Amino acid sequence: LQSGLTGPALRTPHAIVNIEQTGTNDYWGLLSTFPINQIIKARVYDLEMMLKKVMEMEAETGESAKFTCIVINAWLIDRSNQIL
Repeated sequence: LQSGLTGPALRTPHAIVNIEQTGTNDYWGLLSTFPINQIIKARVYDLEMMLKKVMEMEAETGESAKFTCIVINAWLIDRSNQIL
C-alpha cells in the first residue's frame, strides 16, 4: 500500500487520491525515531504538494479539484523505520 498522493481517482472526476494515517498515532515512537524538525518539514512538504496537485488539475481541467482521502488507523513505527 502506497501512502501519500497516489494520483488521479479513476472513478471520481476532478479528484486526487490521498492515503493517510490518522486515528491512533504512535507519537512516542515517531518522536523517538525522528527529530521534530524533520517531522514538521515532512508534513509541510506534503501539504504543499497536495495544493500543487490540486492547482495543476484545476489548470488542466478548468474545474474545481478535490481530494479523496483514504484514512488508515493504528500504524506503529519503530526505530528501524518499519511500519508495524
